[in-house]
Amino acid sequence: MNLADYLQFLEPLKDQLDRFYSIASLVLTILIILWLFNFLVGLIQRTYSTGKAIGSLYRNYFHRYFRTIIVATFSFFSRNQNNQKVLIEK
Repeated sequence: MNLADYLQFLEPLKDQLDRFYSIASLVLTILIILWLFNFLVGLIQRTYSTGKAIGSLYRNYFHRYFRTIIVATFSFFSRNQNNQKVLIEK
């Protein structure tokens, strides 16, 4: 018997290995997709939690001061524009 005859005996084994490789690669692909989805959801969750913490910190401790400054700034510019209109009309 030569080498070609021995390869014929290995043909069913090769078919079985091809099927196993096909199924294993499918499972691995699905696992990678699920891992990436979980990673993305984890990033979104951490970003939301961080934003909520920073937002509540801002709202509880800094908002009233910034609001006062912004309202005063807008009212200052609004008064200047009203004064300029009055001066122009006179």
